[in-house]
Amino acid sequence: MLGLGLLVGSFPPLRARWPLGVFLVSMIVGMLVSSLIGESNLAMFATTFAACALAALAPGHLLPLAIAFTAIGGIWMGSISLADPGPLRDRTITTLGAFIGANLGLLFIFGISDFVRNRYTWPSVPTAFRIVAAWVGAISLLMLALLFAPERTFVYFVAKVLFPRWSQLVDATL
Repeated sequence: MLGLGLLVGSFPPLRARWPLGVFLVSMIVGMLVSSLIGESNLAMFATTFAACALAALAPGHLLPLAIAFTAIGGIWMGSISLADPGPLRDRTITTLGAFIGANLGLLFIFGISDFVRNRYTWPSVPTAFRIVAAWVGAISLLMLALLFAPERTFVYFVAKVLFPRWSQLVDATL
């Protein structure tokens, strides 16, 4: 969500209305197709990385690509926003709350970005936003890498030799 907000926030309000509207619609689509696509941490982290990379490398440019990333992010947000099975009223309220909350959250991040950019016209402000986008992108890339990391790495085996009592405790919890 933060990556998408930084991406949308890099555009002026008149141009940002397109990604904001696309996010709203694509989130509905994501809710409708959630049973088909399921949840994918891989796709969500990859989308976040792509959005942050665009926000850091070309802020306020490449609107069609920003719309595409926002649409993909909206679909994934919609797919994870459906409530768990339960009474219909509870599911409806929870799902509606997640939908409204996600859209307000994106609008809030966009609004803060726009406010800061307009209020503080220092040359360092755009650079600061690019750095924040790069950091969020780096975190999502690290999370992507952790998805592919083996459970037991070389460090685990070294620790097992050096600290046998600790490794017994770790093995018991795994």
